[in-house]
Amino acid sequence: MRVYGLAIALLLAAGPLAAQDVTAPSGRAAQLYDVRIDADIARFRLTMPALAGADAPPSDLTDDAQWLCSTLALPALAANGAAAGQIVISLSATPVDFGDTTSDVPQFFEGFDVIDGACEWGLF
Repeated sequence: MRVYGLAIALLLAAGPLAAQDVTAPSGRAAQLYDVRIDADIARFRLTMPALAGADAPPSDLTDDAQWLCSTLALPALAANGAAAGQIVISLSATPVDFGDTTSDVPQFFEGFDVIDGACEWGLF
């Protein structure tokens, strides 16, 4: 398993999306805090403070995750010569240790298959 805690190479390759807030199509701010690559799955973990207190995903969260997959994850992987058959976009109100669940920090996950160089949403 290859794990990149704050994968510096990927963050740098992400260009202006790295190390600063990005604004997703919904208008919510997000910030990348962890990247993990395991076998054929790349996990891009981001905070989205606007999710605090949410008990269900906002209706447009899949659109935000799609945008993050296409504009952040795919370019970062390509710039580093990495490939993945699947990309998981994880969004949480605050950073959460990988694999942990907390009752006070909502976490939402969207999975995408990488097909012909594009993120295609898949039931996760």
